[in-house]
Amino acid sequence: MKRIDPIVALYIRLSDEDEDNDDVVKRESNSITNQRLLLRQVVKNHPEFKGMTVVEYADDGYSGMNFGRPQFNLMMTELMRGNICCVIVKDLSRFARNYIEGGNYLERIFPMYHVRFIAVNDNYDSNDYIGMTGGMEMAFKNYMNTMYARDLSLKVVSGRNIMAREGLFVGAHAPYGYKKDPKNCHKLIIDEESAAIVRRIFEEAAAGINKSAIATYLNNDGVPTVIEYQRSQGHGRKWVIEKEKKLWTITTISDMLRNKVYIGTTITNKYKRLEVGSHRQRRTPESEWIVVENTHEAIVSKELFQKANEVAFTGQGQKRMEPGKPRLFICGSCGRTMGFTGSNMAYRCARASSSGLPECKLIKRKRYPFEEEVLATAKKKADETNVQLKKDIATWNHNIREWKGTTELREKAEKLSIKKLKLYDQYREGKISKNTYMQASEKISAKQMELADQLAEIDKKTYEANRNLAASVDVKTTLTEVRKLDSFDTAVLKKIIKYVKVYEDHIEYEWANFVK
Repeated sequence: MKRIDPIVALYIRLSDEDEDNDDVVKRESNSITNQRLLLRQVVKNHPEFKGMTVVEYADDGYSGMNFGRPQFNLMMTELMRGNICCVIVKDLSRFARNYIEGGNYLERIFPMYHVRFIAVNDNYDSNDYIGMTGGMEMAFKNYMNTMYARDLSLKVVSGRNIMAREGLFVGAHAPYGYKKDPKNCHKLIIDEESAAIVRRIFEEAAAGINKSAIATYLNNDGVPTVIEYQRSQGHGRKWVIEKEKKLWTITTISDMLRNKVYIGTTITNKYKRLEVGSHRQRRTPESEWIVVENTHEAIVSKELFQKANEVAFTGQGQKRMEPGKPRLFICGSCGRTMGFTGSNMAYRCARASSSGLPECKLIKRKRYPFEEEVLATAKKKADETNVQLKKDIATWNHNIREWKGTTELREKAEKLSIKKLKLYDQYREGKISKNTYMQASEKISAKQMELADQLAEIDKKTYEANRNLAASVDVKTTLTEVRKLDSFDTAVLKKIIKYVKVYEDHIEYEWANFVK
């Protein structure tokens, strides 16, 4: 596989577990800076990389137990396009702590794309294992990395719980209204600027001002939201979902009013990760929560806290949206979910009354004509995608059939290997000269490389075709569901539409990735 401008990829990863590790020396050696210096030095020490483009991919704060890392995925996209010839990492644990998936990359994916892989501290270079994967040693290291990640995760969680029971703050970021004590990161102290907003929210709620009005007042007064304020203080916190326009919302106000951190109580262990390396969490039973009172100075009194909650949630029963309830329509102005009007006869921005944005109030659609329009568009899109999918399936099957046609090529490759061995035997026994052996051997090697490239290209097509065919089964099922719809069904339509962005004079569709 020829590359016009070969790229050497340096992959760097630092996880939250590394940052929490008490071993200072180890934490420093794993830092982004030190990994970068090490890998750059390796490139300098390898003459074959001279003149090549060196590109760095760094994931900061991501676990090695899964491959849902943005920079890693960007690197793999470039690799599969044939733009990367070598990947260099500090050690296998920086690349992956999942021994099954890690082995899959080393044994199948990298060889398929003719990509060299170097793990510096593990003394592993795939060029030393042509036709092999490093044997049991590499498999064992991958397995040990997985076990280490799991063991480390358990130790980190256990350590945090012990500290939490002692009343120490163990969160990564201080809650709004507080900041970490510069002298002790496990202690919260009041941040007067944001605490003033917290007090205002509780006082207004206790005075009978509803949560929607409180949010509207804050937006109208230009008070920075929690995200905006914390970022202004230099916190690089990541939010899973972010809106372009930051606004105070009823949800934010409700969560703050319920949060007992503002009366000096710390509650931890409310959520647990489903598995090591995953960002998915589940809520733990209240009996498992770690609740410690009087851990820090309160921003509001217990009396004000109780009164604000009684007034704010009277008659609501503290109802919340059902978990997992699909949301299809979003406001084109503020990016919030659109809901029904009181009569359920129209859709409107759910934050129209509290966002303070006049555009939100103008965005409104009559329910049934709008639903019929969206349904018709989705069914038409499903028909078009289904037609294209049939063509794609035919192409993938054709590529897979090519696999059966590689038997002759593989036999040729095997014969060349045997011929090369016999040639060496002749040279060793003195039947041919060294010059004759070298010339003949080079010709055979050239043919072997040519065959290897052909076989690798076919293997690549087959691998991708099989993967696409496996995914097409679910896609066909979804398309059939959508095409058979007789009436509007949000749950089914969410399978093909990510969301519909609604503006005053037009709408925009964001389709699922498989839609053509």
